[in-house]
Parts: sequence; structure tokens; C-alpha cells
Amino acid sequence: MKKILTGIARLFRNCPVAGGCVVFCLIPVLAWVAFDAYSRSRFASTIRSIEHEGIICRYSGLKGRNTPSPEEVLAEFTHLGEAMRKAEDQYTSEKTWKVDIAALVAEEAALLEEADLFLDRNPQLFFAHDFDGLPCSEEFAEVNFSRCWARINTGRIRLLMREGRMDDIPRLLERTARLRDYLLHDLETMPWLVAQVMENMRFDVFCELAATGGIAQFQSEQLQQWERKSLETEEAFRNQIPIITEADMAFLTAQGINPDYVLETCSVSHCFRWFFRPLILLDVAGFLELYRIAYPKLVVSDSLAEVQAELLYVRKEFSENRTLLKMIGESPGYTWPRPVRGKDPSLDDWFFWPCVEIISEAGTIYARQRTLRAGLAAERFLRDHGRPPATLEELVPEYLPEVPRNPFTGDPLKLESGRFSRLLPNGELESFEGFRISGGGSMSAAPVEFTRMIRTYSLPVGNHSRKVE
Repeated sequence: MKKILTGIARLFRNCPVAGGCVVFCLIPVLAWVAFDAYSRSRFASTIRSIEHEGIICRYSGLKGRNTPSPEEVLAEFTHLGEAMRKAEDQYTSEKTWKVDIAALVAEEAALLEEADLFLDRNPQLFFAHDFDGLPCSEEFAEVNFSRCWARINTGRIRLLMREGRMDDIPRLLERTARLRDYLLHDLETMPWLVAQVMENMRFDVFCELAATGGIAQFQSEQLQQWERKSLETEEAFRNQIPIITEADMAFLTAQGINPDYVLETCSVSHCFRWFFRPLILLDVAGFLELYRIAYPKLVVSDSLAEVQAELLYVRKEFSENRTLLKMIGESPGYTWPRPVRGKDPSLDDWFFWPCVEIISEAGTIYARQRTLRAGLAAERFLRDHGRPPATLEELVPEYLPEVPRNPFTGDPLKLESGRFSRLLPNGELESFEGFRISGGGSMSAAPVEFTRMIRTYSLPVGNHSRKVE
């Protein structure tokens, strides 16, 4: 700096005013160069320090975690997925938006058989996404195909229930589970969330089997197998959380490496984009620090309410230190990060939304899997003893290793006996003697319930989350 000023003084020795103007203009340029160097250094050091802790920040580090499926297998999946989506559209009423599943099954038997064979041949399938190749789509073709495919399979199961053909239901449930696993083992947050929705479809099938009395037609060994699968499903959702969190961090890092992509989403003049690049790097570094703190909390424990409370504190600190948001403020042209309305209005930052959504949806899936296990175990007890269990503790250890717990509070699930009622399709209430197993649905909804009617073989009756009035 001293040499630069000395050189300017010699150059403008006869015109000090011009020299002063040059120095006046040069100082902010040099300051910006220093600020840009600092932002690059901060971004790089943040990545180094996080990866030093064993957390992957760059997509290159994720590539070795999963091997993409062969191209021909992915092409076959895409071909079948497109055909399934067209078939669903063809048999969907434009007035009611309901699918005529009976007509679909009758007219598309060959397609359904081909799809079933594909799922039998490919128990595992992995879709690869290049986070470095920005922009990255929020909706992926395999997500839509899998969801459509699962909807059709769920409709087929309901058709089998109406026709009394129960023997084929376990196979269709297993094939839907494979579609779920295709997405569950992806490296993205969105496929994980859609896998949760698809698992809820399977959960609803169990509910309908119980409500119609169909559960009585399955052997106790089948119920035990579903219990084991339920435990494996809960663990699979849990184990994937740190992986998709790292994928979110890899996507963030890719945006820091390619800040021009971020600036393309802003209404910032091209001539001023150079000014905002270091701010982008500082914001990305801030987001990565947020995930660094949230990462161990996202390895969800049985006290999800505490995890959410901790994430609220993390988010508060993060919001107070956002560089680019403070610089541009609430300018209509500022669109990155895009705000997304989540379940908690205080958690509406786009890149923080996955943390919160995962916690909420993980809690719901854990609650449903645990009440399913407890309900099926209680059904087996009833078959063996001719009476329902007085408490869930009576199922331990012969039917359950331990009483499942509410994932939001950590409290054991509860079994109630007595007179209950359910709403019939005609709008009337039906009373019955029975027992009910209830567990957490979410912190803003009533418990997920499994209700067993003694006089009929229907487990469960009420089993959905209902909003608290």
C-alpha cells in the first residue's frame, strides 16, 4: 500500500488534486478486494473445519457413498414410471379427480405385471444427482413416478380388499415399500419427505384392513413379520437423516462455489453482481455453520420436542447474522434464499426449512410405526389369550421387547379400555366396547390411535392425526 501511494504521488506530483481523486477512488476498490479475499477465505475455512469433523460438505465427497444404478435399469424405471403416470391420468375423472382403479387394473394388466416384475428384480435402486451442476430441480422425475406408482398400488390393494382377495395384499405392500426405499435412500431431502408420504399410504392400508375386519384373515406370523418390518422402516428413516443433511450442505457449498447461479435469481444489475459475490460466500458460510450446529441434533432422539426447541435457538442466532439479507433487506428483487412457509412461522428460511420439516415428519413416521407395532402385538395377544391386554406392559417381553414411546415426549404409549365411538360413513356414531392404543402424532395434532373393537375383528378403527380444536 505504501509503494502504491508513493507511486501515485510521483505520478501526480504536479497535480495533487488529481492524485487525491485517484487515491479516493482507489481506497474503496482496495477495500473491496480485501473484503472479497476475506469472504473467500472464510468460506474455504468453514468447509475445511466442518469436514475436519467428519461431516461431508462437498458433493465430491458424497459420490462414493452410493453407486448409481446402471443406466439401463434407470431407463426402464423411467419408461415404466411414465407409463404408470399416463395410465393414472387416463383413468382419472376430471370432475371428482378419483381414479377408476378397477378399469385401470382391467385395461392395463400387462403394464402392471411388467411393473411388478421390475420391482421384484430390483429390490434396490439409487438415483444420482449432480449438486455441482446447478441449477438443481426441487422436483425430480423419480419422485413423481414413485409417488404415482405407489398410489396405483394402494388403489389395487383397496380393490383386492373389496374383492376379498387378501393373499395378494402382502406382496403389493412389499412392492410399495420398495418404491419407498428407492426414494428413502436418495441423497435429497425432498425424496426423503415423499418416502414418508408413501409410507403413510401403507399405514392407511393397515388402517383400512383393520376397519373392514380384513386383519383377521392374516396369520399371526404375518403380523409378526409386519412388526419387524415396521421397526426396520423406522430405523431406515432415522439412519438417512444425517446423510440427507450432508447432501443439503453439499448443495449449499455448490452455491458458494458457483455464486453466479445465486445472483441470477436476484434482480441485481449485471454491473453490480461483482459487489454481491463476497456477500453470497459469507451467507453460505453462515448457512453451513447453522447446519454444523444442527447436524448432531438432527440425529433424532426420542425427545423431538427438545430437538425442535434447540433448533429454534439455532435459527434465532442464525437470523441475527445474515449478511446478504441485511444488505438487501426486504427488496422485492431479492429472491435467495426463498422463504418457505413451514409448520412454524418462525422457521421460514428456505435452507433452514429442511431441518424443521425433517424433525416434524420423522416424529410422525416414528409415532405411526410404533403404534402399528403395539397394535399388532396387542392383536396377537388377543388371539392367544382370548382377551385384550390390560396394559401395554403386559405385552413385554413375549410380544414386545419394551413398550414403545411417544417420539415427541419420550413417554410410553398408552392403552385404554372401555366404551369408544367411531364415525360411520353415513355420518352416524357407532359405540362399541374395546381398547385403544395411542401415541404421539405431532405437537399440534391429537395422538395417532389404534382402536380395537372387541365384538368385531377390526384393528384399528381410529388411527389418523386430528387437529386439536
